[in-house]
Amino acid sequence: MIENGRRKPGFALAKRIADFFTVTVDELFF
Repeated sequence: MIENGRRKPGFALAKRIADFFTVTVDELFF
């Protein structure tokens, strides 16, 4: 995961955004 993030900064950014939205959804629904 980390190596892929270094090779593809866009992928790492997308994963970070996805994690942020996942936490937000968890806070809203739980």
